[in-house]
Amino acid sequence: MPKTLIRILVLGALGLIHGNAQAQTPVAGGHNVPRMVEGEALKPDGSFYVGGYSGARDFTPYRVHLYDFRSERDSADRQPDWLPWAVRLTGSGTQSRRVEWADGRTCPGVYSVQVAMADFPAGRFRAPRFIDLPAGAGGPPSPPLDTGAPSLAFWGYASLTDMAFGTMMITGSDGLIRQWVDFADTQLQDCWTTEPPEGIATRDMLQRLPEVDPTWPADLR
Repeated sequence: MPKTLIRILVLGALGLIHGNAQAQTPVAGGHNVPRMVEGEALKPDGSFYVGGYSGARDFTPYRVHLYDFRSERDSADRQPDWLPWAVRLTGSGTQSRRVEWADGRTCPGVYSVQVAMADFPAGRFRAPRFIDLPAGAGGPPSPPLDTGAPSLAFWGYASLTDMAFGTMMITGSDGLIRQWVDFADTQLQDCWTTEPPEGIATRDMLQRLPEVDPTWPADLR
């Protein structure tokens, strides 16, 4: 059975939806910083934070943050549009660090990853399973959930079944979560570049990175 854990946190502040371009206050804590908080704290002006995912390649951890940049369509009505882009942060601890970018204007895969994120089957909660049930309580017992440390994760803003806004993190090591991360990596593998997307305030983003994650070298730009 896939070892997948889903956590949903309902947010009280609706200001975190698309219209908000104000980053949260940076929170220190290195690799223990919640990734949603990190992604929001790094967010450049004019962008909306969608979410992200993390994994490891050749024992080197990486995390990807996904954003949408508010632009304007080239049309008569000038309605706002969203341009997807992504940043990948590779390395931790004493490992060398690397920052790479993917731009939806040159990489359709950034669109594909966000579409797949919206379509991911979230499943259901794994509530406690009781061995001894009182009279009148139904449902067969099942083995407890394996709480071993997962190797993969992805997270983002969510719309709950009652249409309230929340955040959702999915962690695991196999099954659907493995398929999703492999799909995302494949879509973006030819897109990563050291050149930041044009028109987005990525320099400010990199300047905040050591504040958000103190393990990140301050001289890396």
